[in-house]
Amino acid sequence: MTKYRQVRLPNAGQRNILYTALAIMFFGSCIRTFTAPEGAVSQNYLVVEGFINVGSDSTYVTLSRSNSLSDSQIVKYESGANVIIEGTNNTSYPLTEGSPGMYSGI
Repeated sequence: MTKYRQVRLPNAGQRNILYTALAIMFFGSCIRTFTAPEGAVSQNYLVVEGFINVGSDSTYVTLSRSNSLSDSQIVKYESGANVIIEGTNNTSYPLTEGSPGMYSGI
């Protein structure tokens, strides 16, 4: 016959202490507000994000411009670009702009 060991759960008082300790560790952790020095971030760099798929799914590229951390506009999309993906065998695949700054193709 196999004997099982009984596991005792903490009582209500012990649970309250445990929950309070976890809340203090979670909310009282080392969090400080970050303030970037003005002029530390260069602006207007071209940012190229995307995924090139060699299968049957779509390839997509998003073009945007970097901006200052204090700028209220979150993303400045780059519209009207000619985006072409070139393969190693000199084949080219043009991407078309669906919405501003977002280019895709098959």
